[in-house]
Amino acid sequence: MAVFGLGVAATSTPSLLPKSIVPVDRPPVQLNGDAIPQAAQPTLLELVERGDPKAITELKRKGASERTIEETLALDTIRRRDASIEVIELGKVLQTKRPEEIPSESIEKMMDYVGDDLTERTALAELAKIPNFLGADLIYKASRIHRRKPSVVLLANELLSTGEVTKRASPAMAVIVGAMNAKTCDEARAVLKLAHQDADRRSVIHLARFGERTGCGPSGIDDCFECLRGDRLLVESVRGAQDRIEPF
Repeated sequence: MAVFGLGVAATSTPSLLPKSIVPVDRPPVQLNGDAIPQAAQPTLLELVERGDPKAITELKRKGASERTIEETLALDTIRRRDASIEVIELGKVLQTKRPEEIPSESIEKMMDYVGDDLTERTALAELAKIPNFLGADLIYKASRIHRRKPSVVLLANELLSTGEVTKRASPAMAVIVGAMNAKTCDEARAVLKLAHQDADRRSVIHLARFGERTGCGPSGIDDCFECLRGDRLLVESVRGAQDRIEPF
């Protein structure tokens, strides 16, 4: 009886372990592959923005009617980037060689880049980085070649007027910049004194405005450069400039 009693007690005593950690027989978990979230695959546009060469090639092969607006704009960005790389490479040639070492073909090519909507800003920026007088000369040349493009003329003139470019300009180009920016009669006379000796024929169209006898005053009919009328400084400066040929 005692043995039986002990057996009953052993089998009927409740477990002292918390229910949460009592081992329980459970069937194995069945994983449903379809229910596991899959990582989203990048779109063609996202791959292009990451610079993926295959994606870029695929986008270029797409017809215009097949591309989205975002893809079309991305393709334009790629074209501008690729074109800018070519301009920068040519800019390095102009910036590291002496002016007399630069072939005329390189200058002509850079002028073409200035005229291209995709590269005009980059090309002018590269010209401004030339560490000698050639930079100012070529910026001015570009502004004259592409004088029908207001965006080129505006940026070219602004770059020419910066202190960094002006201080490297040749004496003849300094006359041009001075004539372009002269506002008062005293400033005009100072420019003409330099022009009398240094100006070349590029400056004639800029010096000529000092001969205009209207444009100032409340009604715009007063002479802006009246102080130039008492001598022949303007006439002699223009005649001297006409006889000097520009370097480019």
